[in-house]
Amino acid sequence: MRREKPFDYIEKVYHENYSILRNFLIGLTKNENVAEDILQDLFTRILFNPENIFKVTYTRSWLLTCAKNAFLDYYKKRNPFY
Repeated sequence: MRREKPFDYIEKVYHENYSILRNFLIGLTKNENVAEDILQDLFTRILFNPENIFKVTYTRSWLLTCAKNAFLDYYKKRNPFY
């Protein structure tokens, strides 16, 4: 387990991966505002369960998978019959 405090570590991860995740989501959504909304929702979920991020070995690939799942959740909520 890392010695950093969970919220300090999450903030560090956020700043290190923000642009990569944002560009990835813009590529999926084709809309900067929607990508921002999804990204904020993703990190809100991470903040509610901070212990999960310490279980991850490859943080960036985990975040990209989470971002893809958050993208899918976003569109399922908007169109439940999709």
